[in-house]
Formats: sequence, structure tokens, C-alpha cells
Amino acid sequence: MSLHFDVVHGQVHLPNDLLIGPSLTQTHLLRVCTEKAIAIRPYTIHSAPYTWFSADGGILDEEPLGVELRFWDDVLVSADLHLDRGGESLDFVRTKRRHDALLKGHLGEPHELWDERQDNAHSVRLFPVYRYSWGKITSLQDGPVFIRLEYAGRRKAAETKFNRVNVPEQLSAVERFRQGRF
Repeated sequence: MSLHFDVVHGQVHLPNDLLIGPSLTQTHLLRVCTEKAIAIRPYTIHSAPYTWFSADGGILDEEPLGVELRFWDDVLVSADLHLDRGGESLDFVRTKRRHDALLKGHLGEPHELWDERQDNAHSVRLFPVYRYSWGKITSLQDGPVFIRLEYAGRRKAAETKFNRVNVPEQLSAVERFRQGRF
């Protein structure tokens, strides 16, 4: 099976038959991975309030496809895909170009380019963005290189909820006001 993006519903069907989309929950992910014998493991990267899972996405173009899933409680916030042997390739430029070409081949021309270049005009900090009603798909480099599906409003909602629950009471009045705690 191959990789397929369903941009109407915000889903991606992976080569190993795992379907990732906005209705995917942690509970369902763990059940499906167990039923289909898909390798999956939870991990933490010091990014509260999220729970992360790393999963095998199958083989794409004779190379393993890695998947990182970010959840808030039982809600999928985003999914990262990478073709670079676990997100650890040192050839960032080559991997970024492969990811960009993969998206262009499946989705066409990007809806916009997010330009985060500094002084180097040849930097890989030019990110194609595909926007849809459910969220966006972007090819990024933030240390590792990956393709991110991010579901609209979920990250902000999770971080807002987390900050309201976990804000230390020693905050100044200005800090409490900025966080909506006054």
C-alpha cells in the first residue's frame, strides 16, 4: 500500500494501513496498533501538556516511514511523518527536499510558503504550507526534518487548558492577566 492524503477529511492513510486523522484517539491508536501488530511506543520530550507516540508507518519508496503522534488527553493534536530513518538524518537539505517533493506530488503546489530564512538565501527554512478547513500540512525543519499535519485550534486549546491548571500562584498580576487568571 502507498501513502494517501485525504485533504477533505484531514486524514493520511499510511503504507502499513494505519489511518491517521482528526478523530483518532490514543485509545483507538493503541487498539489498532495492537490488532495490526504495528510497532508503537510512548515517549516524552519535555513538552507538557502532550503525550507523544512513535509508530512505524510502513515502507514508502523502499524506506521506513516514521510517525510521531502528539495527543492532548485523548485528542490528536498533530502527526509528524518522516522518511529519514527515524527523524535523525544528518542530510537535512536532502530530506527536506524529499518531503517537499512528496507533498507536491500528492497535494500540488503549496497554498503559501512560510519563509523563515535568516541571512542565507539557500537555507532550508522555506516551508510549504497547505491550508484546509480542518488544519494544515507543512514540511518543516525544527532540528529533525518532518511533514506535520496539524489540526486547527487543538494545540492552542491544549496549551490554554494546561496553563490554566498548572500556573503557579506566585505569578504577578500582569502575568495572571495575560493568562486569563485574574
